[in-house]
Amino acid sequence: MGLKETQQTFVQLAIDSKFREKIFADKDTHSIHGVILRKDEVQLQARMLINKRLNVLKKIFPFSYKILGSKFHFHFRIFATNSQEPCGINRHRVDAIEFAHYLTKLAKKGKLPKFLVNLISHEITPVEMWVKKQKFRFKFYKYNPAKLIKNINEEYIFPIPSFVFWHEAIGKKKGYFWRAFSLWI
Repeated sequence: MGLKETQQTFVQLAIDSKFREKIFADKDTHSIHGVILRKDEVQLQARMLINKRLNVLKKIFPFSYKILGSKFHFHFRIFATNSQEPCGINRHRVDAIEFAHYLTKLAKKGKLPKFLVNLISHEITPVEMWVKKQKFRFKFYKYNPAKLIKNINEEYIFPIPSFVFWHEAIGKKKGYFWRAFSLWI
């Protein structure tokens, strides 16, 4: 057993809370292949990995983050502790899609504002399109995304049913763009 196995075990301890609890159940240190690991160091590394994931998601969900503030952090920490960390090249996209589903369930249960269902769906659409390699997508929203984003600090958000057309741009302007068509003004 060498350095590689020690590093793999350390990473597993940092990302798998159940494994970490099992290993450090009644002690503050653990020896792996002659290397002594301290519980507080492993927990610090685990928090740093969760914070790294959180910072990526704040960029993907900027408006949801602005609305939720510290609740965004709180809900992500619960989500991260109770779910398996994705792996692979696109793990941040998978993480974002799974967290979007988690927040949507909370909003539908009434634990978060209902309009967040539309906002989260709107913010995650480019990620889903990239993962599924889609060139365009139509969506229907109860709330117009442009008005929702513009009136983000309002106390009451008035529903304006809208169709949204998403498309992937190629050429000089690359990325995913959208246009909303409201059923009324």
